[in-house]
Amino acid sequence: MRKIALIVLLLLSCNSILHSQTIKYYNNINTALDDAKIHAKPIFVYIDIQHPIPPKPGIVIIKSGLEDHQVAAYYNRTFINVKLNYSDSTFVSFKKIYPLETKEFPIYLFFDAEGGLVYKGLSLNNSLGQYYLDMAQQALKVQASDKNISKYETLRRQHKIDAATLKEYIALKEKFGLYNNADLVDEYVDKLTIGAFNNYNEVLFILNAGPLAYGKAYNLCFSNRKITDSIYKTEPLEIRKAINNHIIVNTRNEAIRTRNFNLAIQLSNFVRGTWSNDYARGNKAATEETIYYYNVVKDTANYYRQASYFYDNYYMGISADSARRLKVKALNELKQNSTTRIKTLNAEIKKSNTSINSAGSTKHKLALISSSSVGNPINDVADILNNAAYNFYKLDTHNLNYLSKALVWSKRSIELSPDTWAYYDTLAHILYRLSFYEEALVEQKKAIQLAKQNSMAKSMNQVNPLITELTKMQQHTL
Repeated sequence: MRKIALIVLLLLSCNSILHSQTIKYYNNINTALDDAKIHAKPIFVYIDIQHPIPPKPGIVIIKSGLEDHQVAAYYNRTFINVKLNYSDSTFVSFKKIYPLETKEFPIYLFFDAEGGLVYKGLSLNNSLGQYYLDMAQQALKVQASDKNISKYETLRRQHKIDAATLKEYIALKEKFGLYNNADLVDEYVDKLTIGAFNNYNEVLFILNAGPLAYGKAYNLCFSNRKITDSIYKTEPLEIRKAINNHIIVNTRNEAIRTRNFNLAIQLSNFVRGTWSNDYARGNKAATEETIYYYNVVKDTANYYRQASYFYDNYYMGISADSARRLKVKALNELKQNSTTRIKTLNAEIKKSNTSINSAGSTKHKLALISSSSVGNPINDVADILNNAAYNFYKLDTHNLNYLSKALVWSKRSIELSPDTWAYYDTLAHILYRLSFYEEALVEQKKAIQLAKQNSMAKSMNQVNPLITELTKMQQHTL
């Protein structure tokens, strides 16, 4: 009887361990890369948006198939696993190494042991564990083939890559959301004949790859204006916007990386040209691009001077009613983009080779799926003025003229949105810098009071940092 009881106890213990097993995640990509090399294991990276606020009654949160114990056992055995949160510093560190362009979440990425990107899964949350087992096996299959980024990059370093193979490489990176291909596309055009730029699809491919504005590849494309004009007239709006965005992002990053002011000016001119039918908006966008460059490269003299004029000229004259209308318009555009995203996702799901429609053992099961996205920030006048004011403070200026300018912007943001706790925090810091200590304490206390009433602020632990700042102000140690 004692032996039977012992066997039953062991079986129950094993079952409990099996069912409680979860994927063991790193939260640092650099540590994971080091360990992957040591253990010669591929890497799985899972990136999602943190949802700090509990769902409202009736809202169901879909449990991910990644929580399945068989999936956990397989992933722990096969991969070095990394989980990152889009909204914190873990993702920022990751993006410095792998500059993904994506707004769809969750993100599933697979890398080889050397850190080369191998495979990207479809951005959806699936309730079936088999979906994630299939995804992992597909990633390993691609890793073993010659069609992965590491293999292409090896050929490139060895100077054994021809035009057709280089084009495959660029296309593969684009498939994974990697559009930092300005160097690759310059190499690609060097392998083409001049006649290639008379081919519509070839020029479209090069432009979409993100050449530097007015750089070698860009200028070769525009050597045949008939084709480039046709592309910008006939391609769908989303394609044209994507082309411009890839060119802008790559040129901006290169200008900042090399601190190349001339390249920043080229970008500014390109941005202005994208608004050919609206000179005023084009000029605003071009100026904003230059201000961004000055800010990032810490050219504070030019930044303060141009930003002071820019925010006064474009935002301080907007009435409260106009600001509300702009916000509503931006929200409607965001909703429309979300609708488009849902349609695209549904099409991707139908095309994807998943366990939902494959002839596997889970064919009869219902798979619950979901996806999240991050849209462009709402063009809120109050937010823009608050951020500009706080940036003047953060850049550590003690110039009374610039601090006074920031003070006016901060007060205007509060007038437009008097219930936003963060705006009072900004105002308090600027007042403190101006040595208006008592007034600073009053505004910081308002920020704390409003934050305590805000569910998002409480759930993201924003109240305690505000209290810490208040204490520093009281002790004159800020």
